[in-house]
Amino acid sequence: MTYESDWWSIDIPDGYAARGNETCVDIVGESAPGVLQISAYRNDDRIVTDEDLLEFLADERSHVKLQNISTEDFSGFTTESVRSNSYWKEWCIRSGKTMIYATHNTTMESKNHELSAIERMVSSLRVHQSDASGH
Repeated sequence: MTYESDWWSIDIPDGYAARGNETCVDIVGESAPGVLQISAYRNDDRIVTDEDLLEFLADERSHVKLQNISTEDFSGFTTESVRSNSYWKEWCIRSGKTMIYATHNTTMESKNHELSAIERMVSSLRVHQSDASGH
């Protein structure tokens, strides 16, 4: 199944469901305790840059190591951490005028079970073409 937002889409495998609200989309698995949350922001004036992503991430994540990431449509940064015995992975990626901020959190016990499906979903993110060209 594919979930479509106004600016992006993502492939969702069997066993997962997406629920959108005013601020983000939650993707949850039937038998998984974690959640993938995706928010999108759009810059009407110009293309989003790596500097924009780093500024967005700067305040709360100055102590974590960021890794470069790229998918077919997006590029940006990812990081992972453990907070209060929960595993967190974050992606801050961009394409054209669109920035996507995605987080996945789950129990430490479920991390290895869920992570490959979550990473496949994030890799399937596609920006709508009119936005990718900066129009």
